[in-house]
Amino acid sequence: MPAPFKPDRRTLVKLGAGAALGCLLESAISAHEVPDGTALKFLARKRGIILGVQVGLAMLQDPQLSAFIVENFDLLTPGNQLKWGVLCPAPSVYDFKGADGIFHFAQTNQMRVHGHNLCWNQSNPGWFASTLTKQNALQYLEAHIKTVAGRYKGQVDSWDVVNEPIRVNAKRPDGLNPGPWLNLLGPEYIDIAFATLAYVDPDALRVLNLDNTEQAWAPSDRTRAASLELVRSLLQRGVPIQAIGLESHLEAPLPALNSARTQFIQELKAMGVEILLTEIDVNDTSVQASDSERRQLVASYYGDYLRDVLRIAKPKRVIFWSLTDRNNWYDCAAAHNSLYARSDGELHFPGLFTSDLNPSPALDAVRNTLE
Repeated sequence: MPAPFKPDRRTLVKLGAGAALGCLLESAISAHEVPDGTALKFLARKRGIILGVQVGLAMLQDPQLSAFIVENFDLLTPGNQLKWGVLCPAPSVYDFKGADGIFHFAQTNQMRVHGHNLCWNQSNPGWFASTLTKQNALQYLEAHIKTVAGRYKGQVDSWDVVNEPIRVNAKRPDGLNPGPWLNLLGPEYIDIAFATLAYVDPDALRVLNLDNTEQAWAPSDRTRAASLELVRSLLQRGVPIQAIGLESHLEAPLPALNSARTQFIQELKAMGVEILLTEIDVNDTSVQASDSERRQLVASYYGDYLRDVLRIAKPKRVIFWSLTDRNNWYDCAAAHNSLYARSDGELHFPGLFTSDLNPSPALDAVRNTLE
């Protein structure tokens, strides 16, 4: 197993550690500086919330972005650097450079890390198809969690232990998401993943991360029902699950508010699990309007959704997925999936900042909501 991450001198220099990084960030805040006490993280702290944002290493090496991140957030989620497909180029071979860089930035700036993710039926390496079998899948899954969670033990606030376990359009009676882990190990792969993390790093919050549970339409209704059944089953089996992550990729123009979500959250809380908001942003693929009108609509979704869910779920961790419109994941996904392609060919506007790093109306909506 690789040794726990300790940055060497070259890494410290590359990432601008210590006094050099402090000076760089201080000089870079400029136009986006906010007064003490009004930064997003301070407003969140007053509500008992740890505020987070999804990042890649390149974002942390951008002086302007990194300054805003340090000023406004207390927690980082590596967007891709901890996924199997990025972390494991070959069986039992790990490339921790990207993840180590993010952890070092977090340590330098006294920030927490939300680990994303240890087990998913998607975004896995190409070697899975020729290597994993029913005979060795358990060994690979346990070894991976022991290696990765063990490397960062004591540095991770919370882990998405299993990501997106439900996919109702796959037509399984239990609603589970097919893929290598489900196909080779059965539904118990979830039990194995949670039990392994509980053994390796018992202090990290253990999260089941759910998608498509937030809004009012038939697929979400089915996803909520399957999710509730899954969580009940896991708890009844004694699986050490502690929290549910609501991804919160909001689809405009579906309603931002609905009573079905309220009931879903209340039923989860009645089971004794904590609620997190793990990947908040707004998908404006289907919104046909001027740029300014589209940005205002996106902002209203952020505000309406957060006001409602913060009141009902009272989450202690809230994580934003799209800090800027630049290279946003909807535009990247549109190249491979027509569902995310805008009919007018324009870019998506999910970010709190525009592509040229000017504040978007969404940023004001989030700040006003936290206030």
